[in-house]
Amino acid sequence: MNYIDKALDTITLIAKIIACTLLAIMLIVSVVEVFRRYLLNTTYAGSEEVVRFCLVWVSFVGGAVGFRHGGLVLFNLGVDRLPKKTKAIVSLFANTSILLFCTYMLGKAWTYTFTSSVSRQVAIGLGIPMKIPYFGISVGLILFILYCLDNYRRLIPDLMALGKGG
Repeated sequence: MNYIDKALDTITLIAKIIACTLLAIMLIVSVVEVFRRYLLNTTYAGSEEVVRFCLVWVSFVGGAVGFRHGGLVLFNLGVDRLPKKTKAIVSLFANTSILLFCTYMLGKAWTYTFTSSVSRQVAIGLGIPMKIPYFGISVGLILFILYCLDNYRRLIPDLMALGKGG
């Protein structure tokens, strides 16, 4: 299973590069626009769209990377105090719920992204097809699904070991 880890590490690295690059673009565009707006009394019409579209991609792709590394906020509410077997069952249930939700949302996002109304839309300021910003949602959800499936490689053996009294 080492090749799976290597493949997921490569995918995660690419996702991090995408998220960091887009975050840097957001920062640069925002700083330049603040400078232009307040000191030069001029703005670029597409700057707001650049920041907004990058934010969509950063949120979904970066969120998936955070999920893989366990960096998202969890509301434990006492889960840590549960016995190991119960905690493993709750983790398995949570992972399955996330997987089902992301799979459902991916179907909706994919369908919506490629509807004729969105396919014909063009961003007013940038002039790019609206499929590009909407596609970031699908990419992020695909990453979430991959990472959820990978979590089962750890969760199921842990639960089986606990079931055997280990």
